[in-house]
Amino acid sequence: MILELRWRALSRPRGDRLAAERVRDWAGGPVLVALDSGGTRHLLARVDDDPAVRLPRPVAGLRVGVRRLHPVGQPDAAWIDLATGDPSWHRAFGGLCADIVAELPATGPADPATLLAVLDRWRRFWASDRDGLSRDEQMGLVGELWLLLEWLPRLTVAAVTAWQGPLRGRHDFVTDTVSVEVKATRTATGPVVHRIRAAGPAGRARHR
Repeated sequence: MILELRWRALSRPRGDRLAAERVRDWAGGPVLVALDSGGTRHLLARVDDDPAVRLPRPVAGLRVGVRRLHPVGQPDAAWIDLATGDPSWHRAFGGLCADIVAELPATGPADPATLLAVLDRWRRFWASDRDGLSRDEQMGLVGELWLLLEWLPRLTVAAVTAWQGPLRGRHDFVTDTVSVEVKATRTATGPVVHRIRAAGPAGRARHR
């Protein structure tokens, strides 16, 4: 939400320059939210002039590249540029960018691989069909969210991090001590029954 407000506060520039605001610094330099004259939103992370970056394959609605840019108020430099010009992707793009901003290291090597690793985690989401989830996929998502909100002791960052279902992990929830696979089905009649199978590192199973 904070990044969303930053983008909305930017005025569209004229010409090829980008209107930009610094949101934090990372080991490679400033990280900016930016807006171009066409209203396309950008997240920029400054990198070395010739970074050894293996860019991911493009996905619908998202552009990724290393560009030489001169944003307003910033030096002419090389930047990793993530951008989307489709307003229907703004909310998802904001979530992706917030994840990247949180993950980029403040000190140490300025390795762009950190940013690209976050992007890779989001790849399945960005590559999904724009028509949305199928009925079965919706049921599966509801089941995983129900466990996240109702069964886990507390909704914490660790709990959300353990949620691997959207990333097509082997199990839907994975921690150092337990793995949980959630299966959701629907029925028109009869009692509501919840069955959860949880397997620990040794493969022992428990049922509820």
